[in-house]
Amino acid sequence: MFKKLLCTVAALGALTMVTYSDAKAATIDGFFSLNGGAITALPDFNGLADQLVFFGGIGNFTVNIDTGTTQPSSNPNVLSIQAQDAHTTLGADTLRLFFVASGLIPGGTQTFTSQFTSNAAGSGLTVAEKTYLGTPGAPGTLLGSAVFPPLLGTASAVTTTFVPPGYTLTGEIFIDATGIQSSNATITVSAVPGPIVGAGLPGLIAACGGLLALARRRRKQAV
Repeated sequence: MFKKLLCTVAALGALTMVTYSDAKAATIDGFFSLNGGAITALPDFNGLADQLVFFGGIGNFTVNIDTGTTQPSSNPNVLSIQAQDAHTTLGADTLRLFFVASGLIPGGTQTFTSQFTSNAAGSGLTVAEKTYLGTPGAPGTLLGSAVFPPLLGTASAVTTTFVPPGYTLTGEIFIDATGIQSSNATITVSAVPGPIVGAGLPGLIAACGGLLALARRRRKQAV
C-alpha cells in the first residue's frame, strides 16, 4: 500500500509539472523613449494579452507598424518583434522601442537564442537591438545584442542561464536617424529548457523504481 501511494504521488507530481509547462499564458507590453526622454507606454491597438500592435506618430517618426507577440501566439518563440519605422525630417532624432513579455514559462535552466535582423538602406541611420531578462527600468542578464550597419544584416546570440517560472524578457530596438530614413528591424527569442530531474515519464519510472527497491530491502530486513 505504501509504495502504491508514493508512486501515485510521484505520478501526480510529474503530471502537474507537464500541465504547468503546457499552460503558456504570458502578456506583452510596449514602451518608447524619444530623444532620451521618459519611458512611455505604447498604445496597443490589438487588445489581446499576448499580442501588441501599434502604428502612428512618435515625434518625427512615423510608425508604419510595430508588433510584438509572446506565449502562446509566438510559438515556438518566447518573443517575436517587428518594427517598421520612418524618420520624416532632415534633422536628427533617436527612438528607443521596448517590448516586455511577462509571465513566461517554464522556469529553470534555459538556453536562449536571440536572432536580430535589420532591413534598411542608406547612410545616416544606426539600428541597435538587444534582449535581456527583466524590464527597461531594471534590466538583468543580457541575452544578446547586435548593431547595424551593415543595415542589411542578421546576427544571433546564444546564452544559457537560470530563470524563475513567470520570468520577464525585454526586446529593445534603438533607432538613431539623421535625415529622411526608414528601417525594418526584427527580433526573435527562443528558449530551450534543460532537463528537469523528476519531471515527466522518465522521472516517474525512476521514482517508482527507487521505491520498489526500497520495499524489497525492507522485506529482506524483516526476514
